[in-house]
Amino acid sequence: MTITNQSFKERYAFIAWVILLVLSIIAAILLGEWTENKRFLENQRQSVVKQLSAIRARLEGELNMELLLAQSIIVDVETNTDITEDRFFKIAQHFMKTSKHIKNIGLAKGTVLTYVYPKKGNEKAIGFDYKKNAQQWPVVQRVIQGRKTIVAGPLNLVQGGVGIIGRTPIFIGNDGSENHRGEYLGILSIVINLPSLLEAAGLGKKDSLLNISIRGKDSLGAKGEYFYGSKELFENNPVLMGVTLPGGSWLMAALPVNGWKIKSPRIKYYRIATMAVGLVILSLLFIQHREVNRRKAAEKTMVEKEKFIGSLLHAIPVPVFYKDRAGIYQGFNDAYEAFFGKSKNQLIGKSVFDISPKELAQIYHAKDTELFDSGGIQHYESKVKNSRHEIRDVVFDKSVYTDDKGNVIGLIGTILDITTRKRMEDALKQSEERFREMADLLPGAIVETDADLRVTYVNRQGLKLFNYSEENVLTGMNALDFIHPDDRGKARKRVADRLAKKTITATEYRVLKKCNEDCWVFSNASPIYKIDQIIGFRIVLTDITVRKQIEKEREKLIDELQSALAEIKTLKGIVPICSNCKKIRDDAGYWNILESYIQKHSDASFSHGICPECSDELYGKEDWYIKMNQNKGKKDE
Repeated sequence: MTITNQSFKERYAFIAWVILLVLSIIAAILLGEWTENKRFLENQRQSVVKQLSAIRARLEGELNMELLLAQSIIVDVETNTDITEDRFFKIAQHFMKTSKHIKNIGLAKGTVLTYVYPKKGNEKAIGFDYKKNAQQWPVVQRVIQGRKTIVAGPLNLVQGGVGIIGRTPIFIGNDGSENHRGEYLGILSIVINLPSLLEAAGLGKKDSLLNISIRGKDSLGAKGEYFYGSKELFENNPVLMGVTLPGGSWLMAALPVNGWKIKSPRIKYYRIATMAVGLVILSLLFIQHREVNRRKAAEKTMVEKEKFIGSLLHAIPVPVFYKDRAGIYQGFNDAYEAFFGKSKNQLIGKSVFDISPKELAQIYHAKDTELFDSGGIQHYESKVKNSRHEIRDVVFDKSVYTDDKGNVIGLIGTILDITTRKRMEDALKQSEERFREMADLLPGAIVETDADLRVTYVNRQGLKLFNYSEENVLTGMNALDFIHPDDRGKARKRVADRLAKKTITATEYRVLKKCNEDCWVFSNASPIYKIDQIIGFRIVLTDITVRKQIEKEREKLIDELQSALAEIKTLKGIVPICSNCKKIRDDAGYWNILESYIQKHSDASFSHGICPECSDELYGKEDWYIKMNQNKGKKDE
């Protein structure tokens, strides 16, 4: 019963904390939103004030620059009260050149507009009497009575367009004293193009971030009429700012283009942050509430994991060990004990110097120190002495392990016996060396390529055939580079056929040497397979250049013989010949000398001589002949 009551109390306390936390989160969110919205609105207003101040400064600057021109003209008029139209035009023309916004300059003597520059287009304004215009006379009267410049308008000008008029009174004989302030002469009016002035100040731009309205017609400030923008803008809590004018002011109101944004974009972040903090606190409450049960479950899980890891270590067929930071062995698996022939009791608490030969222990210790210093994992080959006292080639794979603070407290490693693999690698290496030696002794050239015909091996006879060094060939050369350009198409087709698993026979190619000298080879190629996939080609080349040259010479000789035979004429059939004088009878029945007949019926020709028998018969009785034969016999002896 007591345990049940305690459980209920803990549950109610936990629920109360949760409710309090939720209420705190809601209060924090509301307070944060109110504060942030207030700050956000104030920042918006400050931004608008900054932009509006810049516009006001430009507007006042542009306007005052134009009005200053009037003072220069007034000085000239005060010193020359009988100013002529020509003189006035010259002065006005000079100042109009430096102005950006002045449309015209007018001089009124008394209250009647006497001169206007430029005159063209303003003829209707000349002779205009301010007293007779109910709209303009109140402002003019203020100018005269106040004895200072007043900006009137905006208004529709007599000469057309919309503008503002800066009117300055002219008094002569003014000595500056309070009792004698001069006699009124007239008024100088400067008509300023209002749209141009506002545009120069930055109003009306398409990319403007503000909506602006202006009131204060005739320089009356907040009491004046609206003349730019919408009247409603003044009713939406705008930023207000006065524009100082000679003898008065205008009042500008500005809002962001899209109006005031009431909610700050940061509100959602405040909500998220507040809720996150609340969730963290709530999580901590849950953690605290369930800490005891979790700890018990963790202890149970730890025991199970230790058993699992122990079973896993013993199931691993390769030796596994682990050490502490000092290099002392802390545990092993069964494969380690079997490999070294020692039990855990003989190994745990020992170092490498206690269980390994000194020269090997020094290597192990140096590698352990290096791993502890650098962290991470380590992979290297070394040697160990097994239970049979055999030195075996092994691969060590080691990795550090850390405590809950990330400090390295030890290492765990495995030992993989690679002695058999090393022996097989050595045997394979020796086999490859024998193959290369045998290949270099062969009289033919042997070339190996990959599937893209990039050369991977050439024997000594191949290098000799192509007149290349091994460095030249094995730097990305393609087997097609060796083939004469006229035969490369044939070679590509045969390679494609072979890749398509078609049967091809040996063939002949013309190949190129490094010096671009070509020769003939007999090529026999076979594919190199790996799991039914062609990964390259092995090609045997026999140099048949000499044979080709002999065949070419033989063909040439045969052609020459055939040409010679074609030119020979032959005699056929029975040739009737005289048995005594050897004349031959032709088809017409005439007897011809033997030489003439043969020359006529063949391409043979004759040169005449006499044989020994005929010489003896003809000259045997002559002394000179007998003497000649005697002398010849002596020489032969």
